Amino acid sequence: MLELLSDSRYAESITWEGTNGEFKLVDPDDVARRWGERKSKPNMNYDKMSRALRYYYDKNIMCKVHGKRYAYKFDFQGKNFLMSIAQALQPQNNSSSADLFQQSRFHSTEFIPSPWATANYRSLMAPQFQVKFVL
Repeated sequence: MLELLSDSRYAESITWEGTNGEFKLVDPDDVARRWGERKSKPNMNYDKMSRALRYYYDKNIMCKVHGKRYAYKFDFQGKNFLMSIAQALQPQNNSSSADLFQQSRFHSTEFIPSPWATANYRSLMAPQFQVKFVL
């Protein structure tokens, strides 16, 4: 989602709304299709994507904005959000995901994202956000 939000080419499909991490799916079917491509799920549609996003609710990475259709909100203050950003921004190579992300590292209270991820996740956020992370 952050990849789409950070790229102005997709502003007609997904856009930031407000200043507290809220965003809206302007064209939910297009967003679902693109998200499916990213997740290697070619049959993705909005119904399937919305069910999949509930996984992120439990992880306190994002939540549905009540009373607004197709609106969601990132929890920029949560530790889990920072960990998911670090995972998403980790450079991709031919190593298996097990090699890149050791599970014990991400469940540790001493998790510190790589300097690369820490420096680059900020470029994905809308400039009006004032983000403070407390680990």
